[in-house]
Amino acid sequence: MLAKVSFKKTVPKNGTQLFFQTEGYLVQGFPQSEFSGKCNQTLLVHQEEGKVLHVGVGYTSKVSNQKYRLASATATKQLLEIGIEKIYVNLFEQFEFIEAIIEGAILRDYSFELYKDAKDRHQYHLKQIVFITDKITKSVRNKAKQGLIQAQATNYTRHIGNLPGNVLYPETLSQEAKKIATQLGLKYKAWNRKALAKDGFEGIISVGKGSSQEPRFITLEYSGGDKDQKPIALVGKAITFDSGGLSLKPGQAMDEMKFDKMGGVCVLGILKAVAELKLRLNIVGCIAAAENMPSSTAYRPGDIISTYNNQTVEVLNTDAEGRIVLADALAYACQHYKPAELFDFATLTGACLVALGDQRAGIFSTEKDLLSGIQNASKSSGEKVWPLPLGDEFDESIKSDIALVQNTGGRYGGASTAASFLKQWVSPEIPWMHLDIAGPAWNTKNNILMEKGATGFAVRLIIEYLKQK
Repeated sequence: MLAKVSFKKTVPKNGTQLFFQTEGYLVQGFPQSEFSGKCNQTLLVHQEEGKVLHVGVGYTSKVSNQKYRLASATATKQLLEIGIEKIYVNLFEQFEFIEAIIEGAILRDYSFELYKDAKDRHQYHLKQIVFITDKITKSVRNKAKQGLIQAQATNYTRHIGNLPGNVLYPETLSQEAKKIATQLGLKYKAWNRKALAKDGFEGIISVGKGSSQEPRFITLEYSGGDKDQKPIALVGKAITFDSGGLSLKPGQAMDEMKFDKMGGVCVLGILKAVAELKLRLNIVGCIAAAENMPSSTAYRPGDIISTYNNQTVEVLNTDAEGRIVLADALAYACQHYKPAELFDFATLTGACLVALGDQRAGIFSTEKDLLSGIQNASKSSGEKVWPLPLGDEFDESIKSDIALVQNTGGRYGGASTAASFLKQWVSPEIPWMHLDIAGPAWNTKNNILMEKGATGFAVRLIIEYLKQK
């Protein structure tokens, strides 16, 4: 059941109220040692007319969307634990943070319990958020609607991302994309193995050759702008399970490789939100889906692959498969759509995780406008990014003696050499950004905002960016 958002001017008797308090606030009858408004500090007060939960957002001069988002998540978790499923939020003049408040509550409420026994599932879930305010303007309602759509699209992405490889594989991912397209009026197309071979998608075919599950290439088109408006293209890597292929990964934590599809799945989530928000833009999504498995039919180290635009790749390591399927997808997006801007999303390299940790995505672009736009969206959405370099030295590292490029560039600068590889398939005149989301695409443990599992990273980030267009 999806939570609803509404507005009222007063709180009914016995309604549970939520107040966001800044640092230094004192609750009458309670010492500062019990509550002072520090970030995510809470105090639950039982009053005759109902319960009141105070939650801190820190110093007034330092409040932000993310602090309200985290405070809202903290409060939601605490209230659900005691069976409170309807929350009355006293908004006062905090209108600018309404999206963040909704997102924090909705994101915290989600848990992946599809395969759990009923007795082991969370007993309570958020049913309604009611904002208490005298100023119920159209602008405030729009902000609330946006926050709800963005959070639900993120949770949708998390749910699809959490599905295991025996349930979510290229064919069923394409079926999910078709379902979304039908519901939201998007144009949908999917290539099976035969169609991929006919149209020259050898990269996607090669990576998927070792699996009994056929690969797919999926496109979705949203037309919200003028007919002559060039689209913004979103390209995603969806390796529904990545064993590493013949260059087999270590067994430890290989179960997490069901999350190697998160780049492609986040494209689905973004398109879902874009359509529901009715943004006045044209957006296309391209998803390269395959399962990377070892078998007698798998592609091999030493193979030469010719991609969609007839550029060649020397395979040195079959576990560097994401960039190969993205090569096909990027080349197709450039040639078929000639987009105004191009973004790609991929859980691409462990090197990015080593460099930036598990909370930030690496972003790669030579376009100042894209970099500044995404960095601004990062501040608002709370989804962290950090620019990493491109350059001739990384291009040099992936040169091949027998093909255009090789699919690995050695031990050093692995995130940048992977980005340099992708750059070979992007038309130079198209503004392009690569987002390596290997770190933040999933949590290995619970945090304030989310339970462990897929995070839906980049959905809210890109929506914030697109809303400014």
